[in-house]
Amino acid sequence: MMLPFLAACAPGWGPMDARQYVHADAEPAPEYAIGVWTGGLGPYVMTMKVAPDGHVDTCHSWNHRDAVGKAKFAGGNLYFSDGSFAVLGKTADGITVVPLADEDHASDFVRDESLRQAAPFCEDYFQNN
Repeated sequence: MMLPFLAACAPGWGPMDARQYVHADAEPAPEYAIGVWTGGLGPYVMTMKVAPDGHVDTCHSWNHRDAVGKAKFAGGNLYFSDGSFAVLGKTADGITVVPLADEDHASDFVRDESLRQAAPFCEDYFQNN
């Protein structure tokens, strides 16, 4: 459950399709994206750990609603286990995540290996997994 607030905005399922996650073959992540990143997506603080092989562990938190998930990097996109996707790009200071390819909701993420920017639930999750 990565980007649930976007599901409410989309008519029907819109571009949400869990088959994309299930059937995507993870591709090696670009070197600039490998590591731990934290950013804001709508009301959620999201932290993700991008592995070199393109597999991604995710965690987000908002108003005591905490969840973890997975994603795969393929074809320049992140395909999340909740059926959503985002375009991944490079910025001068980090990476940008564009949920459902909607530039109006783009978010810059910052490198966060220390988890200092992560929500408390996500900090605990990544420290213990």
